Amino acid sequence: MAITLDATLKTAQDGVSHHPIIEIKKTDQQSPPFVGAYLAEDTVDERRPSVITHSSGRVCAACVYGTDNIKYVYSTASRDAFDSAVILNDQSDLGLGGAVTIDDCCLVELSDATIGIIFTCYDGTNYYLRQTIISYLGVVSSNALIATYLIATYPEVTSPYCILLASG
Repeated sequence: MAITLDATLKTAQDGVSHHPIIEIKKTDQQSPPFVGAYLAEDTVDERRPSVITHSSGRVCAACVYGTDNIKYVYSTASRDAFDSAVILNDQSDLGLGGAVTIDDCCLVELSDATIGIIFTCYDGTNYYLRQTIISYLGVVSSNALIATYLIATYPEVTSPYCILLASG
């Protein structure tokens, strides 16, 4: 049985011009966030990246940095370089208290063009699902606890994932 494309996809495939939506060039600026390349060449403790395309046309990326920070970067509007990284630290930006370890994070663009960062963290007794809302430039506007899970009852709470529904 042959697979056929609908008319729109077939037209797009038959065109003479095929180019990627984003072009990333390696220059003396920060490295692109690919496997084996860090968001910033001067740091090595980055893990669990999350990347979205913002409605402004910029590429926004975040990753867990160290044990209790989230590193956030955004591209220029032309998508040819990343602007300076913003470090969201545990207490002043993320609203965490005490000794916690951030496990994972997820970015989602909200209906007002701000960015929601949903992340999980733990302190040895509990897992916490938290949110922080920032502008695409990395300015924090709010943060809150979404839920608390007792580790003895829920041994693994990790890898949050968000989508923005068409209904808003």
